[in-house]
Amino acid sequence: AEKLAPATCVTCHEKAVALYDVSVHAESKRTQAQSVAASCKDCHGSHEIRPASDLDSPTHHLNLPATCGRCHGNAEIIRKGRIAIGDVVAQFQDSIHGQAVAKSGLTVAPNCSDCHNAHDVRRRTDPASPVYRTAIPAMCGKCHAGVERRYQTGVHGDALAKGRPDAPVCVTCH
Repeated sequence: AEKLAPATCVTCHEKAVALYDVSVHAESKRTQAQSVAASCKDCHGSHEIRPASDLDSPTHHLNLPATCGRCHGNAEIIRKGRIAIGDVVAQFQDSIHGQAVAKSGLTVAPNCSDCHNAHDVRRRTDPASPVYRTAIPAMCGKCHAGVERRYQTGVHGDALAKGRPDAPVCVTCH
């Protein structure tokens, strides 16, 4: 046809769209007419979509920080989106995990979606978020199982388990 209707991702990707619908990106799109929040095509592209396993895909493990960085490393989008933490891409690149991904090319090192999820990115203040304060030890424990075990059996893990909101978690020191 001369004028095609926009693609509807939900036709084939129902689960991913359902996850996206609870994300901060979807929330922003619903509540702000001029939202700069990411949509499917912002991360996956439109006609050139490739599987995440393809080294040329913007969602490949090694490319994801740059893909997220198109927004989360862009000063204008950070300002318009009122992203309080600022340029998280620069912070990630400076971290041990960022160095392992960018400089060493380690696909076992975590990237953005390993800690924040891929489609259902939630605010750190959302109890369903993997980066919610009390969820952080379990999230870090996905890769650092031995450290998580020591944490859980130590004074800090015990305090967190007893409901102490000020108990140190991984990111308190790291």
